[in-house]
Amino acid sequence: MTPFKGVTIGDANAGATDTLTITIGGAGGKLADGAGFSGLHNAGAGVYWLSGTAAAITGELDALVFTPKAGSPNTSSTTTFTLSDLSSAGGPPAVDSTTSVIDSDTPVAPTIAGTVSGQTTTMEVPVTPSRA
Repeated sequence: MTPFKGVTIGDANAGATDTLTITIGGAGGKLADGAGFSGLHNAGAGVYWLSGTAAAITGELDALVFTPKAGSPNTSSTTTFTLSDLSSAGGPPAVDSTTSVIDSDTPVAPTIAGTVSGQTTTMEVPVTPSRA
């Protein structure tokens, strides 16, 4: 899942390098580089960062892959993301915390395993069914 598809980073400062920090909150999960990119850094504790031009960061955001933390069957959980972009040209960071993902885990049917067919007995002697 790519939760940042369509998110655009902009920096009007010519020649500036941006550092985008992504903080995962709520239910949690993990981010990974997508196809064709390898610029994501994991700072630990649900904090990741990217650095480069605004255009390069935008391209990486389009490709990032988010894997939600596994939930229990028949539940749902919400993961929130805070994006903070800081320009090397100075000024305060631009911060956004509107992106979220809701992960719904469907119910799982019970299973029966280990049964054995064709067990035999003679003259109605009681048999204790065995497992495979």
